Amino acid sequence: MRVVFFLWDFGRGGAETVAFHLSNYLSDKGHETRILTINSKDQLSERLNTEVRFTTFNKTRIVNSLIPLIRFMRTENIDCFFSNTWPVTIVAVIASFFCPGFRRKLFLIEHCDLGEEFKQKSKLFRLFLKLSIYLLHNQAYKVIAVSNGVGEDLIRQGLNSEKVRVIHNPAYPNIAEDKVHYEEGEKQWFKQDCLKISAVGHPHKQKDYPNLINAVEILINKKNINCQVIIAGEGPERNNIEDLIHQKKLTNAITLVGFIPNPISLIAESDLFVLSSSYEGFGMVIVEALSLGKTVVSTDCPSGPSDIIGDNQFGYLCKVNDPLDLAEKIEYASKNKIDPEKLITKSKEFTLEKIGPLYEEILDISN
Repeated sequence: MRVVFFLWDFGRGGAETVAFHLSNYLSDKGHETRILTINSKDQLSERLNTEVRFTTFNKTRIVNSLIPLIRFMRTENIDCFFSNTWPVTIVAVIASFFCPGFRRKLFLIEHCDLGEEFKQKSKLFRLFLKLSIYLLHNQAYKVIAVSNGVGEDLIRQGLNSEKVRVIHNPAYPNIAEDKVHYEEGEKQWFKQDCLKISAVGHPHKQKDYPNLINAVEILINKKNINCQVIIAGEGPERNNIEDLIHQKKLTNAITLVGFIPNPISLIAESDLFVLSSSYEGFGMVIVEALSLGKTVVSTDCPSGPSDIIGDNQFGYLCKVNDPLDLAEKIEYASKNKIDPEKLITKSKEFTLEKIGPLYEEILDISN
């Protein structure tokens, strides 16, 4: 079958990484697979299977992709078209109106809790979001949500519940595939004789690193816990985060190392992995930490962490934007680590071998 994954770009974000892995998986299964992007940013195509094609419209605005997309849908013999992430999903649905019979082939994938992501926007913007879900997403054959919370949010926004299919992201890391990147990042990250904490994610507001920084201040100054935190990722909030670290006089305890090709070696060396986000779509990095047998402390944010670690079965959940609760959970986790084998076994629920066949079922539906 001819399968297309349609995205804004092919950078190293969660949606792009998922499309990368699924494209290689489906290609290995004999499907003719293609990555199609609006913007030309590309950091992953060199690692695609040679049989997977990469095409970009090379546009800087989503709306400018509409005409090329209509032409693409009409001229390419496509069996299944996966459009990823609002508002790229909107363009795909509108384009399908001009291509008779195409909507049976159209599947949308939402990677984020849209209500949470845009709750600070104006009422007019949120009305537009809701109308677009109700009027357009319901025209697709199915909408795939990467977590139960994402699915529930889409239904609240107006999507027919019968349209929703929850399929978790394939997030279990392939160390063999990423061997070069793993070795490039392999080094000694932490000083000895301290509680070693890793956090991975691009510094955006949703990651709420001030929550983590304030929790570390509590751990050090009120609980007398000697800890070191290393945060990996590059993003627009980095300067603000560094300013807060200096303001709290925590430069010896918290380090921002920027982007690293593969954070596996950093997580592997840590005692705990912490996710301090205000919201997530899924939380793929939690699975990566579990795959290394690391105890995780995460905010119980919408939508993905509780899907992965359950009710404190495979990690510890804390309140969103509550540094004291986060500090207390970190302290508790440091003294009550979960059996690594139990965590590794849990992480294997999110392998490509488990998730890939669910997408093959989708291909059967569209055929």
